[in-house]
Amino acid sequence: MEQLWHDLVHRHSRLLLAAIFLIGAAFRLYRLDTFSIWRDEAQTVFLARHAFPTGIVRALLRADVSPPLYYFILHFWDQALRSDWWLRLLSVLFGMAAIPLLYWVGERLFDRHVALLAALVGALSPHHIVVSRTVRMYTVLPLTSLLALYFTYRFATQPTGEEGRFLRDGTWWGIVLSFTLVLYTHNVGAFLVLSANAFMVGEMVWRKETRKLLWPWIASQLCVFLLYSPWVPALVQQLRSQGAVMGPWLPRQSRLSNMLRLFNELTGLAWPGGRPWLWVVVCLLGVLTIKIRVPLVAFYFRLQPALNLILLGFAGPILFAAVITSSAIGMIPSYVTLVAFPAVCYLIARGVQSVRPRPVSLLLLAGLIIVWVQTVSVTYVRRTSNLREIASYVSPRIDEEDAIVIAPDYLASSFNYYFEGRQAQVAFPSTYDRVEDIIWVGWAESWRNAAQAIEPTLQHLAGTVPAEGRIWFIAPLEAYPDDPYFSQIRELKTALDAVYGSPQVIDTFPPAVEYAAVYVYR
Repeated sequence: MEQLWHDLVHRHSRLLLAAIFLIGAAFRLYRLDTFSIWRDEAQTVFLARHAFPTGIVRALLRADVSPPLYYFILHFWDQALRSDWWLRLLSVLFGMAAIPLLYWVGERLFDRHVALLAALVGALSPHHIVVSRTVRMYTVLPLTSLLALYFTYRFATQPTGEEGRFLRDGTWWGIVLSFTLVLYTHNVGAFLVLSANAFMVGEMVWRKETRKLLWPWIASQLCVFLLYSPWVPALVQQLRSQGAVMGPWLPRQSRLSNMLRLFNELTGLAWPGGRPWLWVVVCLLGVLTIKIRVPLVAFYFRLQPALNLILLGFAGPILFAAVITSSAIGMIPSYVTLVAFPAVCYLIARGVQSVRPRPVSLLLLAGLIIVWVQTVSVTYVRRTSNLREIASYVSPRIDEEDAIVIAPDYLASSFNYYFEGRQAQVAFPSTYDRVEDIIWVGWAESWRNAAQAIEPTLQHLAGTVPAEGRIWFIAPLEAYPDDPYFSQIRELKTALDAVYGSPQVIDTFPPAVEYAAVYVYR
């Protein structure tokens, strides 16, 4: 069985990779535009539609906490064709590109067996499939991270006898370019850069010949810093609004709980049976070397550059995120895991590869695939937003003298992505205008005091809507019954009832994660 597996991989590796690629593409393309754009995607599109490049940069300082690389790409992509499917296709293409790249890098770091298994893990990972179907920068992050890992490995393992070889073969330039790209893709890219530097320090301490690379490495990092330095003032400004973006209502978690949750999402979005031990064991198998000699079984860690790098590329970003992220945020966002995604693909692949006899490893792989497919299948049936359906209902029925009130305000982005009418709008609690970009600076404070905005909102409507006009109130009044922030939306509804009487209620829209109903006041 072992020889059959070996022959299959070595003789038909390209055919197997092509099959894995097609499977991964199918999961990412299936029903790609069945469900509508939701608020994070709509916000991303509106930001990318600002003037290139200064308009996008200025908008990012007010309305996002990400670097501009993806928005620059999306700006030109969006101009070619405007549709939900086309917008999401950009992320799909980045996600699909990760599959063969995982194989190509894995073959150079480990062997063809691990490379194929890593490509399969990447193709079927629920987390990666979900973000590949989302108009955000998250699938660019694993690509740039993978390139950074590859060039770091090449740099650390190159022969040091030939002076300047790293310049001639492009490794040094690859370090500079890949690190810069990962930093300009997402701010969490800094965690991978820190992890790569920790790896190089460890290699220089452990291996004497690597110390000869100290000054070339320092020069590369200085060059990366110089290329990234124009964005540093913007980063500082964005970090000040990070707490507002994450939201004051998010649960507070300990650093250990944050790390476990991130590990959960990174490995598959769900524990089998609610227990983490399967994933923990598989990853440990990918790290440890096992020797069986009757009557003893030995587990040990074998120091080798590729494994050291992958282990730090996996654990480093999560640890740095837990330690560095402000405790005021409380809940570390899951996109931190995507910078560590390539590393975990190799760890799982090594774990499956290490299991013997071979039928048992194939059985383990089949079990992982079943868990992943079951997890990701929800993506194709769970509607993310119903704001497209609401916009389609409102558009032909609203009159010029009518006004729209949207609460909470962040629903305005996904609603206005589909609604092209120019009627007066209120995005409760803070904006008396059509909203496309949510301004995060001061956003949390405005929500803490949203009840104080009820009376000004009523006065604005009284001065804006004529007697024959109607008010279209779009809100998820049944959402989060115990949340004090959403209770302020219900207080607004009570105040509207007191002034305009009972509304016509339209709540026949399909259920969704981002849900709202429509209340029409005549």
